Amino acid sequence: RNLRMVDDTRNSSDPYVKVSIMQGDKKIKKRKTGVHRNTVCPIFNEALTFNISKSQLKRCYIEFSVLHDSLLGASELLGKARVGQTAECKRREKEYFAEIFQSTTATAQWLPLSDPRIVPQKKN
Repeated sequence: RNLRMVDDTRNSSDPYVKVSIMQGDKKIKKRKTGVHRNTVCPIFNEALTFNISKSQLKRCYIEFSVLHDSLLGASELLGKARVGQTAECKRREKEYFAEIFQSTTATAQWLPLSDPRIVPQKKN
């Protein structure tokens, strides 16, 4: 919700989500949602299924990339979120992954996105 507007003429974006199962920097599996046209507050009520074992999934994290579908050229990254038990994930991302992992039904959840325009400061 409240995504960045890419198209100033319409004050909106055409977002979709790319979901990737990651192991380190390697994409194991990927799927994407449909595009929601002319909105900055999309609701992605879609089920994406992956054929992956629980033991393999424990060693991975799930990356959600929200992109603007550009009809002319490459899609533009609006933000990212991830969940998992790996070192790449923060505490809340690990907690949410544990909830998903234990659940036997689909789980709906808002995830905060990192802004790709903000470069994190390196710690000295």
